[in-house]
Amino acid sequence: MPETVRSGDVRRSAHSLRRPTPRPLLPRLVLLLPLLAIHRADAQEGGVCAASLNVKPEICANAPGEECDAMNANLITLGDDVQVSICLTSSSTLVGTNIGVGGVLQTGTRFEVALTCKDGSCSAMHESGILEYLGFEPAAGVSSNFLLQTYPGCTDGQACGYLTVSQEVEVTEDSTRCVGTIKARAARFTTTNNGLFYVRAATAPETPFLITDELCIPGLTASGAGTTTALIAPPSPMPLPPSPPS
Repeated sequence: MPETVRSGDVRRSAHSLRRPTPRPLLPRLVLLLPLLAIHRADAQEGGVCAASLNVKPEICANAPGEECDAMNANLITLGDDVQVSICLTSSSTLVGTNIGVGGVLQTGTRFEVALTCKDGSCSAMHESGILEYLGFEPAAGVSSNFLLQTYPGCTDGQACGYLTVSQEVEVTEDSTRCVGTIKARAARFTTTNNGLFYVRAATAPETPFLITDELCIPGLTASGAGTTTALIAPPSPMPLPPSPPS
């Protein structure tokens, strides 16, 4: 006889053939998103920053024994004392904002300094002897020194040199930090450019400025350069000798 199939067995058999209803994915993704964000933060700390260093040579001049005045840089008289300070500001920012960020000059950072250039790029130097080197004074709280010597692109051993910083120096975005002052005396008038000369300072390539602000992804570096001008006035003409008696 054919086997009798009961209706309850049919219902159970049909139920066993149904596929399980899939669980919705959205709630699970919502739960995973915070975990993904934490993982991303661990893998990449800090934001995207743009590193930039503003190098500012600043000149002042004065007659011996008087106070050095930046206004005198445009009218230096032969025999005046001339001071060239190498100063810095971080112009680095957090990208997409106006938030400034700072960093450090690394130990051993060197600045190439050219004291008597013919133009702003220092592609050529004036004749030697315009400034007589007198000495160097580190800025307060900074360990630094200056040595007159030639380097690629600057061939006057009396007007070219390296300023070296022998410790880390913090450079912020909201204040100017000077690292030292070169002292000289105006010794010679140059007819080229009618007495005008340029001073240029630039970081040497081997020790760049390092961004250390916690807002930034670590490892960003920058170099910097800056130029300023000064003018030595022509010497006063010698008075004419008195006319002989007629």
